[in-house]
Parts: sequence; C-alpha cells; structure tokens
Amino acid sequence: MHNGGLGGFVCEESGKEEAFVLEKRTGTGAGCIIGGPDHRLTALSGMLLSRRCEYGIRAALYLASLEQDTFVSIREISEKLDLSFHFLTKIFQDLTRAGLMRSFRGPNGGIALARPAAEITLLDIVVAIEGPELFTECVLGLPGCGSGDRKPCPLHASWGPMRDQLKTMFATETLADFSDEIQRLDLRLTFFH
Repeated sequence: MHNGGLGGFVCEESGKEEAFVLEKRTGTGAGCIIGGPDHRLTALSGMLLSRRCEYGIRAALYLASLEQDTFVSIREISEKLDLSFHFLTKIFQDLTRAGLMRSFRGPNGGIALARPAAEITLLDIVVAIEGPELFTECVLGLPGCGSGDRKPCPLHASWGPMRDQLKTMFATETLADFSDEIQRLDLRLTFFH
C-alpha cells in the first residue's frame, strides 16, 4: 500500500510499480481526489479500471493542466508521467477516435484536447477506453446478472449502488475540475513525486 490508499502493482510492461493516485502532497496521504473520502470507492475504482484507462485519465489530466489548445508531443507526456510511449500512443488513438483528443503530425505536432477541459468528463474518457460495460455489467463477469429470470451474483446488491455512485462521480467531474485542483493543491499524476 502507498499513501493514497490504493494498492500498487507491478506493471508487466515496464516492471515498475504502478498505481493511479491523485493526492495532496501533505505527507499524510490524505485527500485522494479520485474517489473522495470513501476508501471503498477509491479502492474499487483502482481495481476496476484497466491500466489503459488509468494512463488515459492521467494523460488527459496532464493535458488539461496546460494552456488550452496546446499541442504536446506524446513523447513529452510519456516522459513527464513516466508511462510507456508506445502504450500511451495506442491510448491516445482511442481517445482521438472518440473525439476527445486531436492530433497534429509533424515536427511541431502532438496531441491536445479536442474540446475545452470543462466539457470532457471522466466518464467520457473511461467509456472511450473501456466501453460502457464497466457501468452495466456484473462485477464477477456473469452474463445477465440479476436481469430477467437470471439469479444475481453474491455481490449484486452491493455492486449495483457502488457502480452507480462511481458512474455518477465520473459523469459529473470534468477534466477542468481536476486540472484546477492539480494546480491549486500541487497534486501529482505520477507514482513517484
């Protein structure tokens, strides 16, 4: 465990310990802004989001913290956030196809937000990378859990409200909300800071 309350894991790709944490740099580890004070939700979001989605959110938040319409090279983002360049390139392809990012080729090219940060929610990013199933499917992956004549899984009653709470948070929080927090509270987007 690290200060943010989420368990770390070793990335198969880089061999480094990875985690998605945004926290105040107070030394106490308090104040994780993804998931709020409810540690069950915080831990749940870290377990359910793929590494691709975690990296996509981190990269989008980084772009949102810069001046609007700033094109940044993927290499720079990769280095600043300590993420795999090739992996990040694939993630940006998904976000560009979804209309959340725009890219510009060439020596001065790069990637930028396609819309103002205030118009892009965390839900937009999650759905572009993971698809909407995270917010509709059974947490155990059982088809038709609790619908129609199918019996629910043992976690159905607990997962449904948590899933809805997670979706609501992702749908109401924009990149601009967090970019302001990143600047104002000196929050981090990398595992080590």
